[in-house]
Amino acid sequence: MLPVNRRHLLKLGAAGAGVLATPFLLRSGALAQEVMELRIGTDGTGESPGGVAVKAFADQLNAKNVGLKATVYNNASLGGEREMAESVRLGTLDASVASAGNIASFSPKFSIFDLPYVFSDANGANCAMDGGVGKVLAAEVNDKLRAKVLCSWSYGTRDVWNSKHPIGKPDDFHGLKLRVQQSAVQVATLNALGAQAVPISFGELYTSLQTGVVDGADNGVGDVLTEKFYEVTKYFSMTEHFTAMVMMLLSNSTWDKLSQEQKDAITEVAAASQKVGRDRQVELEAFALGEVKKFGIIFNDIPDKTAFKELVKPIYDKFVDKIGQDLLDLAQKSSC
Repeated sequence: MLPVNRRHLLKLGAAGAGVLATPFLLRSGALAQEVMELRIGTDGTGESPGGVAVKAFADQLNAKNVGLKATVYNNASLGGEREMAESVRLGTLDASVASAGNIASFSPKFSIFDLPYVFSDANGANCAMDGGVGKVLAAEVNDKLRAKVLCSWSYGTRDVWNSKHPIGKPDDFHGLKLRVQQSAVQVATLNALGAQAVPISFGELYTSLQTGVVDGADNGVGDVLTEKFYEVTKYFSMTEHFTAMVMMLLSNSTWDKLSQEQKDAITEVAAASQKVGRDRQVELEAFALGEVKKFGIIFNDIPDKTAFKELVKPIYDKFVDKIGQDLLDLAQKSSC
């Protein structure tokens, strides 16, 4: 499925921007109950771990009948991740799904997940979010985004895929234009490896690949399947240079309007949907690895990543002061 046309999604976002936790009436006979609508935006399909988790959140919350009706808007119909996070910060959108890389511009601490090779896999990243790293970032979300982190899940490692050639050594990056998120650390890392990093929103990636604006990107294999990137790429290389972390944010403006019963309900279903998202990631990655091969995607493993790690060592020195040495120490010591 092709991404939503940019002009179209901006119109949709503008049309709904003034609607926040909208109250309306549900009638049954002579009785009327005021129900508050919670609008939740994502920039992916409903097939992604985030899409599945947010649908579970909405379904479970709606079933509780606590005067809330959650409605999910997928496919960047309310804007890209950063735009939706900004709407959450301004209080014009109730909730959104946002990756750490796309909200690093609000606070550089979110770039902890963009530092290359900090975490080895999704489990390590999830452990960090469940521990001290998550507490630090939750405080940053409250301070910089005026929001709460309801739940989080890792999308696993980010691997480079492109339409030109496989990557087995750093020289193979040369000449490749690769899409990255709007993260200074991601841009610097891909450039250090020898590629030309091009920040583009996820909703615009498919058409950018079609038109040659970029040659590839560095999402996980699950995204290659659910977003149908296999239609516009060929080679998938297991670089595993970043570990993606995604969070569901809820505006403080919305939270402050809720009753205690509603807050308790949201907290409960958020914990359940977090498990749904993490389980979906594990299932999707295992399934996608075999599935995308049917569409002609060629995989290559990179058992020894020493040369890649050497090239990106200066990234730590460049950004650690902004991210915080204490936070980096917490991340490297995280364990379940």
